[in-house]
Amino acid sequence: MSSIQMNGGLRIGVLGCARIVGRALIQPLRSVPNLTVHGIASRSLERAEQFASKYAIPQAFGSYEQLLASPDIDVVYIALTNEQHVEWVIRSLQAGKHVLVEKPMCLTMKEYDRIAEEQLRSGLYVLEGVMIQHHPWQSTVKRFVESGEYGKLHAVDMNLSVRVDREGTDDYRMYPEQGGGAWYDFGTYWLQTLQAIVGLNMAQAEASSNFDGPNHTDWTFRADATYENGLKATFKGSFEEQYEASVIFQFERCKVVLQDIFRPGIAPCKLAMHVEHIESEDVESIGYEKQSYFSNQWQYFSDVIINRVPSDAFALTGERVRILEQLYNQARMLSTTIVID
Repeated sequence: MSSIQMNGGLRIGVLGCARIVGRALIQPLRSVPNLTVHGIASRSLERAEQFASKYAIPQAFGSYEQLLASPDIDVVYIALTNEQHVEWVIRSLQAGKHVLVEKPMCLTMKEYDRIAEEQLRSGLYVLEGVMIQHHPWQSTVKRFVESGEYGKLHAVDMNLSVRVDREGTDDYRMYPEQGGGAWYDFGTYWLQTLQAIVGLNMAQAEASSNFDGPNHTDWTFRADATYENGLKATFKGSFEEQYEASVIFQFERCKVVLQDIFRPGIAPCKLAMHVEHIESEDVESIGYEKQSYFSNQWQYFSDVIINRVPSDAFALTGERVRILEQLYNQARMLSTTIVID
């Protein structure tokens, strides 16, 4: 009998003492049955013990390896810096643990293929944590597209900007070798939104950045995509512009607007979608009940493992990683200049 069957739930072990742990794991699990945080690991035992004390976590480990070796852990939650994801996803699978890893799961298709090979061998579940996909607003917009009630969808525009202080901050987002920059931080949200609503079968896609952030990271990144049916999608992600987290869907007969889409990732809240009708100029509001992206995400994860709900999320991650890597490399090539002495 498996440990899950014996204790009736999943025991989660956390790799790393990242700031996101509180709002992405500890707080959301208060409303999710069958999931408990049982251990946390850091390369510093003292730091792990501090986190364990703060969040009432039963076990603290002084290394990631010790946590993976524990028979008391069923699931590993990974919120390490981006370049560490692939190694610890694979090592977690090899240790017999299911995995939820924060986006991006990995940075290249070569890395994704390595994870896929180990996932197939182990038969365990791996979920990339893309919080916004766990909310009904995406299915609402998809219904508008499929029903044609507002006419053809012409454009999708997403702007995700969160100002990050360049000075006095030592943050992985400032280092290209750690998967830093705005694209790897925000680009997955754009790709997942398009994927869920219209798919990722783009006819053409372009990307650009000046790579003028700290250590030549992409502090602002832009991408554009065109589909065979004429749909145009744009993205801007920035660490230097005023806060905005919006997505706008331009239909023939209306504009569908969502503002501050990150809010349900901070704490449970109500989110509203505004439908601005072009002909009548009326504005219709569609409200959603108070909920948390992360609570919904952990409930989904639990349903897949405990209740055997089918999931194609891992394959969908592969589709996104392919485009994520291609557009990043394209922007890098376009930003390269030759200096002649």
